[in-house]
Amino acid sequence: MKLHEIINLYYELNGVTKQTKDGDEVISLGILKQKMSLKNKVYLQRLNKVVSEEVKLYEEAKKELFEKYTEKDGENVIVPADKIEPFNQEHLDLLTAEKDINVSTLWGSDLTLESLESIETDEFYPQLFELIDSKK
Repeated sequence: MKLHEIINLYYELNGVTKQTKDGDEVISLGILKQKMSLKNKVYLQRLNKVVSEEVKLYEEAKKELFEKYTEKDGENVIVPADKIEPFNQEHLDLLTAEKDINVSTLWGSDLTLESLESIETDEFYPQLFELIDSKK
């Protein structure tokens, strides 16, 4: 998987909230907040642990990237015009880096799309479904 796919998977697992002036607005609950069998919940929590670690590493690398390319402009922090292209390229390289998540060590062949069919949700989890389906 590419790192940006792992980041998407993290949000599919954990949900997404948006901060507004009135408080947090839930955009997506995430699959871990859905009702499911305890067995599937454990498998997905294992996956979440691995994915969360990758996202943490990404956030640290992104912070280093910002420190490398940004400058203070009064109260604001900006990427100067002459550094935008190299900044964007390094960020793209980071997001497209390949990462291997070996799901067979997390749940073997037990977790399938069929095992998740009892979950009733209006949400869609394309990265998760692709990951599960590709490990048949």
